Amino acid sequence: MAAKLNAGSFLTTEKDAINLGSLRDRLQPFSAAALTLTLDHPDDAVDAILTTIARRKPHS
Repeated sequence: MAAKLNAGSFLTTEKDAINLGSLRDRLQPFSAAALTLTLDHPDDAVDAILTTIARRKPHS
């Protein structure tokens, strides 16, 4: 696929790189980008996450 797309390298996030497992060795040259997330209103984000979890139906 890299040749078909004329790709010179493979880039992914660190989070997704871990899921590549042994495929990572075949994706050379390979780079993983480190990303940082900053929330302007972290308390609102936590409240939204907890509300979403509380609304989920339990698995039976």
